[in-house]
Amino acid sequence: MTSRVSGDLYPRGFIAPSDRMDISRVSGSADVNTLYTALIEGTVDRNGWTFQKRALRVAMGCFSNFALFLNTQKNNPFLYGYNYEFLLDTLKYIQTGRRRVSVQNWLALLTENPKPSNDYRERNASKEIREFYQKVGTAPSKVVSEWISHPEGLNDLVISLYIMFGEWRNPKAKGDDPIDLRALYAKFV
Repeated sequence: MTSRVSGDLYPRGFIAPSDRMDISRVSGSADVNTLYTALIEGTVDRNGWTFQKRALRVAMGCFSNFALFLNTQKNNPFLYGYNYEFLLDTLKYIQTGRRRVSVQNWLALLTENPKPSNDYRERNASKEIREFYQKVGTAPSKVVSEWISHPEGLNDLVISLYIMFGEWRNPKAKGDDPIDLRALYAKFV
């Protein structure tokens, strides 16, 4: 049986769950884009409480229901290949403070405007996600506090937010075509 996903589809294939009953492409979160730009351009004191508080507020908004967010990605036909590997590496980072690939390099590896694929069906029993649930849990405050507890954790959090919820890097990759959910799910059933 296929789990249907719905919500806002971001440029690199992540879906933010919502109450809507379809998938709607969005160009990126303005709050995430502003936070990322401030960090990258160095226009804020990244060690100052004002920036940290803003980063935490944005993260808590993006991950207000982390269990639903993870379940949505697990069943997301737009998230596969390096894009899905980034999610798994992020879960590892939250647990251990280590990544296989630096968060800055992940941004260059990910595909924008991915087309749907059946690859998501094979990851329903993802060992990495089960381990994450066991070690960290899914309470958003616990997830975010574990994340920023590591050296450079706040930077990793902000860049990861941009990767998952940020704007298009390549404007030519924008997908303006509407998504017909009935046709999409008919392919996977």
